[in-house]
This record gives sequence, C-alpha cells and structure tokens, in this order.
Amino acid sequence: MTGTSSTATFHGLSANTSYTFTVTLASSGCTSGTSATVTINAQPETPNIQDQNTSILSGQTFTVTPGAVPVGTTYTWTAPTYTNGVNGGSAQTNPQTNISGTLFIPSGTGTAVYTVTPTSGTCVGQPFTVTVTVTSVMHIIDIVPDHDTVCQGDSIHLSMTVLGGNPPYSFTWSGTGLYDHTVQNPVALPVAGTNIYTVTVSDGTTTIDTSISVFVHSISFDTLYFDCDTYTATALPDGWVSYEFLLNNVSMQESDINTYYSSSVVNFDSITVIATDQNGCSATASVIVSCLDDIEFPSAFTPNGDRYNDEFPTDNFPLKNYELKVFDRWGLLLYSGQTGWDGTYKGKLLPPATYYYRAIIKNPNGTETERIGSITLIKY
Repeated sequence: MTGTSSTATFHGLSANTSYTFTVTLASSGCTSGTSATVTINAQPETPNIQDQNTSILSGQTFTVTPGAVPVGTTYTWTAPTYTNGVNGGSAQTNPQTNISGTLFIPSGTGTAVYTVTPTSGTCVGQPFTVTVTVTSVMHIIDIVPDHDTVCQGDSIHLSMTVLGGNPPYSFTWSGTGLYDHTVQNPVALPVAGTNIYTVTVSDGTTTIDTSISVFVHSISFDTLYFDCDTYTATALPDGWVSYEFLLNNVSMQESDINTYYSSSVVNFDSITVIATDQNGCSATASVIVSCLDDIEFPSAFTPNGDRYNDEFPTDNFPLKNYELKVFDRWGLLLYSGQTGWDGTYKGKLLPPATYYYRAIIKNPNGTETERIGSITLIKY
C-alpha cells in the first residue's frame, strides 16, 4: 500500500494468524524502513445457553456441561432454591468448567434450581437456570427400643423410622421373642444378655438390612430362707440397692438390708422379697414359713358334740396339708383322710381308749415329714 498517511487499514486478514508489516518512508530522494509482526486474535464470543434440566437420586452428584458453547466457557452460580425439602447445594463463585453438586431429599421428590452465569474470555453471557430433580432413596433413619434400660422379663417395643423410596414398605424381622415378624414396630421379649434384632425392609425396588443390639440386665436370687430359731428371713445375695419384704402380701420393710425379723410370723405365713439392683431391675422370691418342730399334735380329744376338740387334730390345727391314718392297738385302720378324725369307725363313735396315728405332712418345698404318736379319746 502506498500513500502519504501515517495510518493504514487492511481487510481480509484471518483471525488467529500472525502478519509482518514493513513501513518504508521516502523523503527527498532518501528511503528508510522498519518492520513489525502483528497477531490477529479472534474476538471472544458471548455464550448464549438455554436453561438446563437433569435428575438424580438423593445423595448422588449431578454434573451439567452445556453443549455448543465457546471453548473455555466457565460458570459461576448462586445458591439454589429448593422445593419439598431438597438440601445440600451451595453457591460457587470460582469459575468452573461445568455445573455440579450433591443433593439430598429425605422423602418424595423435589427440585433445586441454580441460577448460572456463563463467561467466555471477557464476555459475560446471560444467566440461565439448571433445574435438578431429586428423588429420595429408601433409607432407615434409626431403630430404638422404647426404653434405655431393659430388665429380664421386660418386653420391648422396637420403633423404626423409614423414609424415601416408594412406600408402602414390607418388613421381615428376626430375633429372640418377637411377637410379630412382619410389622414395622414389633414387640419382643428378649432374654438376659445381648439380643440382636435384624430387619429387612423393601419398597419393591430397594432392599435394606440393618440390625440393633439390645442388652437385657438380669437379677436373680441365690436363696430366700426363714430361720425358725431367730424368726428371720434372709435374701441372698446381699448388696443390692433395696429389699422390700412382704408378709402375706403386705409390705413390712423396705431398705438396703437383706434380712427381715418378725416374732409374729407363724407357720404357713408367706414371706416375699422384692430386690432391686443399680439398673432399676427387680427380682422376686417367696418362702412359706414351715417350722414343723414348733407344731405339736394334741394328745387327747373329746368328740362329744360341743364343738370344742371334737376332732383330732383340732379344727384350728395350723397344718392344713397332711394325710392322717388312725389305728387301734391291734393295728386295725380306723380312719384315713386329709381332715381331722371325729372318733368314729364305720359311723359309730368308738369307746374311750388310746389310739395311734400316722401323719404324712406335705411341706411347702415338696418334701414330706412323718409324724407318729398316740391320741386318747375321752368321752364325757
């Protein structure tokens, strides 16, 4: 190009190409020149992106990479807006090559909508939205028994929370003492020690197995006995938090002492103790007072119909559970029964004399005691 101007315009040059330009100056018949290399860069293209949509399951990570955008386009976005409990998203102020994030929803289906700004070089495009539809996955929140401390003999109610997926759910339980294996929140009667309860939950698409451990505290007596010499009931072992003693089902003493004394206790009274340990668990034991050495069979009776000592043994005799046989002096069996003898044989009152008895006493512990003696029938 030749001219007198100090500037020049060139057309038809290609982008991303380098050109060398030489300028020659002619003045008064003298010439001088200089050269320079110029690179033609393409002008950045402003990205124009349509709104985007994608779907994930709860807990998954989505990634959106818009197509047909200028090379090197980056993205920033604001914190998303949510529906139906979707959560987990965040804003991004550092330019990224795609839009991504991890989202959650406890149940059902919801959305997270991101507003994204694209940038290409120095050109900032119009914001567009990325709408992510999030669908919950069936999951178990927890399983808990209805009380923290479980004692032997207690039943427990296992409460279970399931969310997400496609209800209704089905349940299959296994473990000790379950009353119903197919309900969501079953009742069970665990045994002492560690009990493992396992459940399989299904919504028809997803199946989950989980389990819970339940420890059962146990408390038991070595023995409860009554000492006839000291009129004292003793519960073993000692050292528990409390002992409550009941006499014939009436509470008489409650303390940390494992003994109970009462001089008014008589044969066949019932003594019960309820012991409680540091976990609040209790155990119960009972004993029937049976001090047979204190019981004397009468030596005579007067079956004359005056309602006083008309039978042997007497009507108010403390023993109630025995078998009685009465003989004459030649060994003839005159009476056999479980109540007192009225002095008759084959319906007739016998004459005054000495007769002989054999009593088999059935003790509360299942053993038997034999008593043999004589009885005098007095008639007046």
